Amino acid sequence: EEEAAAAQKAEEEAAAAKEAEEEAAAAQKAEEEAAAAKKAEEEAAAAKKAEEEAAAAKKAEEEAAAAKKAEEETAAAQKAEEEAAAAAQQAEEEAAAVKKAEEEAAAAKKAEEEAAAAKKAEEEAAAAQKAEEEAAAAKKAEEEAAAAKKAEEEAAAAKKAEEEAAAAQKAEEEAAAAKKAEEEAAAAKKAEEEAAAAKKAEEEAAAAKKAEEEAAAAKKAEEEAAAAKKAEEEAAAAQKAEEEAAAAKKAEEEAAAAKKAEEEAAAAKKAEEEAAAAKKAEEETAAAQKAEEEAAAAAQQAEEEAAAVKKAEEEAAAAKKAEEEAAAAKKAE
Repeated sequence: EEEAAAAQKAEEEAAAAKEAEEEAAAAQKAEEEAAAAKKAEEEAAAAKKAEEEAAAAKKAEEEAAAAKKAEEETAAAQKAEEEAAAAAQQAEEEAAAVKKAEEEAAAAKKAEEEAAAAKKAEEEAAAAQKAEEEAAAAKKAEEEAAAAKKAEEEAAAAKKAEEEAAAAQKAEEEAAAAKKAEEEAAAAKKAEEEAAAAKKAEEEAAAAKKAEEEAAAAKKAEEEAAAAKKAEEEAAAAQKAEEEAAAAKKAEEEAAAAKKAEEEAAAAKKAEEEAAAAKKAEEETAAAQKAEEEAAAAAQQAEEEAAAVKKAEEEAAAAKKAEEEAAAAKKAE
């Protein structure tokens, strides 16, 4: 009866053990799934890294799209750079001529100012030409003016003498001896009138002398003006060359950007290759993410089953002993 009571309990435990065996079979499968889940977790770790690379790859794809456009612009820029180099070569040659032309233009500008004065001087020279004719007559008057100049110096003293006219009155009485001098004074009076004209002629002669010097400069200025006229034509070409140089300068800046773009394009090309791998990695990541979610769900279930399995194993140990007892109990019954 005691063995029967134990056998009854053993049968109940055997029923539980049978269920535990079924659970153990499921646990075995769960362990295999857990092994796959562990591998999936490792793949998920790689996928997480791939996602980070994919984020960089996405940015790289955007840069690659810009780089693709930059390559097209680079092709045009390459051609523009070659044209710019040719234009720059020509511009440098023209710039060398322009630099010389600018130096000549600087002299020409001064020459133009002198030419403006020379034009006025030419007008004065026309009057001076007439004045020179008068100066020929005045030359004789200048000889007389030399005596008159001395007379003027004496006249300066005479001005003081006029103030001292009282003494001069007595001197006039004594001027009987100066009768011949009075005759010369009559000629001197006429000479003074001529001297007045000669003084004006001297002023004109001084201006004429200056005009001659200016005319000499004007003659040189005319020669420089002829060169300046040529320089103006060269300056017109230089103006065009400056515009081309401005375009060439812009082309150089674009070429500098294009050079940078080529470097970026080289990096972009590598990025495209990485992006191709990243695109594949994204597809794998999508599958891996799904697998990770499934693995997490399976792992959660496996943990719950493992907890039950652990308990089942303990029960199975007791059940094994119960089966042995049950075998004896069956015989005892």
